[in-house]
Amino acid sequence: MVQDSSTRPWNDPLEGFTEIFPTTTASTGMRDIQVQVGANASDTIKLSLAAMNASALGRDDLNLKRSAIAIAHIDEAIAFVTQQRVVVGSSSKRLEVAASAGGTNTEALQASRSRIVDTDYAAETVALTRSQIL
Repeated sequence: MVQDSSTRPWNDPLEGFTEIFPTTTASTGMRDIQVQVGANASDTIKLSLAAMNASALGRDDLNLKRSAIAIAHIDEAIAFVTQQRVVVGSSSKRLEVAASAGGTNTEALQASRSRIVDTDYAAETVALTRSQIL
């Protein structure tokens, strides 16, 4: 599914960009998403997320009249959901670390640019003072 900024009524920080949201594969219920987290095209993080609805969990036709079997199936579904919560949590942490690294790199770049500009200004001031003395 492709969604561009013209279809969204709210103020979008990604205005002008095209986002592509992959569809879930029918056979596995998994959705693979690749997020670029750096300046290079190869700086990516791959996230694999599973569908979490009753159909994807195989519980859309659960017969509650057979309680022992139903409880076993519900336990399996709860275990799977718990596992996916771990996956989502670790993916979230990886994205936070990447965002933090990007912020640190931006700060370092701004600091080095500031030092270069200050050095250029100092050199020009020395040259001006020298020419005025001469």
